[in-house]
Amino acid sequence: MIVYRLVHPRYSLTAFSGEGAFLAGGRWNSPGVRVVYASSSVALSVLEALAYRKARKPLPPRHLYRIVLDERQVTWLQPEQLSEDWMAYPHPESTQAIGDAWVKRGDTLALAVPSVLAPQEHNIVLNHTHPDFAHLQIEGPEVFPFNPRLTPDA
Repeated sequence: MIVYRLVHPRYSLTAFSGEGAFLAGGRWNSPGVRVVYASSSVALSVLEALAYRKARKPLPPRHLYRIVLDERQVTWLQPEQLSEDWMAYPHPESTQAIGDAWVKRGDTLALAVPSVLAPQEHNIVLNHTHPDFAHLQIEGPEVFPFNPRLTPDA
């Protein structure tokens, strides 16, 4: 299974440290819990980057990484397994609790969760504390330029 991670070049050296998620938290982790977010496709990675941009200006190129996972190391969650508020923003405590508990159990390296932006697709949460995290096969980075048409009225 191949998953993808897009990061701003200034964070490329720490792209797999889990520091950003540790500091800020995310939909599937509370602050203080170290995970790394990825997506099941390059297109979903782009969509996620667009959703979290701060200004309506063209996004600078990012660094794209490919991560190879053993599917046996992935726990899958589907929308029907989640509470009604799972798509809320800001991120609800209910989804953070799911991710925090999964990290604490440590039974799998990756958690595949539905994307709020496209629930039929999956984002992948990597457990930075799992023993197999150090053995991930990571390829990249390669420069990924955003097409200027992705920023209307910029």
